Amino acid sequence: RYPLSPSTVCMLPQSGWKGVIRNVPKTRRVSNAEESSCFAVTVYSTPSSSGKRRILVLLGLKYPGNVGTIIRSAVQSNLFSSVYLVDTNVSDEDINWYSLQNAPLIEIIRFQSTESFLQHIPVQSRMIALELSPRSLNLYSPEAFELLHDKHLYLVVGAEDTGTPINVLERCQNLIEIPSMSASVNVSCAFASVLSIINIADRFSLSERRN
Repeated sequence: RYPLSPSTVCMLPQSGWKGVIRNVPKTRRVSNAEESSCFAVTVYSTPSSSGKRRILVLLGLKYPGNVGTIIRSAVQSNLFSSVYLVDTNVSDEDINWYSLQNAPLIEIIRFQSTESFLQHIPVQSRMIALELSPRSLNLYSPEAFELLHDKHLYLVVGAEDTGTPINVLERCQNLIEIPSMSASVNVSCAFASVLSIINIADRFSLSERRN
């Protein structure tokens, strides 16, 4: 599916998926989730300069400002090929507004439920959740540094209030937390911290190859 031009529309035969970008020039919706089991997902992604195919999973987020800010950061970093929006009622219009019109620059796919998302993810896929837990790795540890450099990583960011559901945590091979004096960190700020580590890990690896 990569790379595709901004006018490409993919037909995906699973009723759990739904494209979110609309009213963008040179695109068209082919069908609707309510009308058919096969519907359109419009792809706007370009190959990441680091060669990664990371996928960002926003699971159950409730506030448009957080969703938009995270998507804007993901687009500008050029480190993710796709964003999966799982079990969220944040509208397409709010996403485009709060992302400062960055949303059309990356592939965005909606999953109506956590279950439909889990059914889509290949069994052997590496998933890492940003979550406070006794088994979480420190974001700034060498282990987390290596894990975030994974070429085929699903990075899960859970809801602002309830975090990541148990059934998703059970599928995650690793959890990562940000050391903080307070009980928690704003979700968009937490993602920005993770993004900085991914960027450093990728640049470090690129420097090694050049030497």
